[in-house]
Amino acid sequence: MHSALALMSGILIIANLASMAAGDLSIQAPLTVLTFVVCLGQTCAASPNRVNPGSLLCLTTGVFLLGRFLVSYVFGWGDFRQADWFMVGPMDLVILSRALAAVCLFLLGAAIGTGKLGELNTQPDPKLGVIALRMGLLLAPFAVYRMYANVSFWLSGNYLSMYLDGGPGGLPYALGGWAILSVFAFLASRPARAPAWVAFMLGILLCAIETLKGARGIAMGQLIGLTWLFVSSQGIRFSLWKAVIAGLAMVMLADYVGRARFGISAADLPATGMADSLLGFFFSQGVSLIFLVAMLENLQGFVPGIDGIRSTFALIVDNFHRLFGSLPAGQSEDFARLTASLAHRLAYMVNPEMYLSGMGMGGSAVAESLLYSSLFGPLCAGLVTGLILKLLFHAGRNSSAGLFVLASTFPFLLLVPRETQLYFLIPLIKASIFVVLAATFAKRHASN
Repeated sequence: MHSALALMSGILIIANLASMAAGDLSIQAPLTVLTFVVCLGQTCAASPNRVNPGSLLCLTTGVFLLGRFLVSYVFGWGDFRQADWFMVGPMDLVILSRALAAVCLFLLGAAIGTGKLGELNTQPDPKLGVIALRMGLLLAPFAVYRMYANVSFWLSGNYLSMYLDGGPGGLPYALGGWAILSVFAFLASRPARAPAWVAFMLGILLCAIETLKGARGIAMGQLIGLTWLFVSSQGIRFSLWKAVIAGLAMVMLADYVGRARFGISAADLPATGMADSLLGFFFSQGVSLIFLVAMLENLQGFVPGIDGIRSTFALIVDNFHRLFGSLPAGQSEDFARLTASLAHRLAYMVNPEMYLSGMGMGGSAVAESLLYSSLFGPLCAGLVTGLILKLLFHAGRNSSAGLFVLASTFPFLLLVPRETQLYFLIPLIKASIFVVLAATFAKRHASN
């Protein structure tokens, strides 16, 4: 089954490359649906458990980059050909077709890169559990402060302004964000079912309150990673109906946060009810497709290769310039001109007025890859993402510490399709530091 799907993936790569060159939406639209279904089937077959990191990456990529298209093309809700964020009005159908082909190539690359994942080791690690508990207790005061700050921020005023301002800050607040790592580490130690449930509920609470400061992407990603880790480490059979219920619960939370950001209450839901609200949510999540179309339309304004490297390493490049005071702070014309970030540069190019008011278009590793090659870039970006996921998964199979690193980094890999290619790097470093601190703590405790 897996080999047959892999063969079909190879055929679909050729078909999408040809379609990307042709730019015919009438061909690319059904090809996109077929590609998504095949990639989802291939990643589901990557391990005995169909709900695995590969299939979750495929699903979230579908939501972030194809949600707008799938809801419109399959369910007839809305019109994916119309832009309504930064760009307004009908999009060029040739460019739109090429954007869909780019997403398909990214999906195919990710599915091939992920390959077969296998099964996780189920051996418990009590030492890691004890260390996670102790580090969690150490971070607990900071976590309580962070939750208090988020709730206070929520109650203080306009939610949209909170979202634009980025929420609270400071060292104690930042340390409170490390508490979720203790939850991941404790679950990775494969504790008994009862304490695992307690840790899982605590993790859900931390993530849910984290959404109150405005941004919901990271918190939603961590909820997905936390749920997968809990189910996998406890050997819980995750049937389809359980997956649907869990998914709907996260969607309703994300939808509520998104509506509250603009002051829309539950009483203002569409008259057609929850189904219409859910379709609207998935349609709005696919707004990154507009970013891809904008990228293709403005590709001539970038230097191939050089701007690709700058964009991929924007976090490092921009922080280097900030260190020496050569990069202005905030969203300004000077910042948009000097930054290496594709998200900021493209947003300013498309709609300077909205950008300077504090709004953003988001980003996408797929769009970044177009700066390397408009034809093969997305396929390579997906392949790299899939291979990174495969390496992390194999590390998780060999040790509990590796499983912790995988689970705590995985949420940020899920966000790569709508962020930068190296979006997972800082969380990976944080998780590695946590492991080093835990190992040091364990050695000192053993010597005493």
